[in-house]
Amino acid sequence: MRALTCHDSTDVRVDTIPDPSLAFPGDVVPRVPATAIRGADIP
Repeated sequence: MRALTCHDSTDVRVDTIPDPSLAFPGDVVPRVPATAIRGADIP
């Protein structure tokens, strides 16, 4: 899957990472339908 990853405070990349998996019986994988960023969040 594609994910936005932070490698440093000024190095943000879109990388391909493995899909999440369940490691323990009580684990869950949340579904995030949408995200947003405000202009004030950008340094």
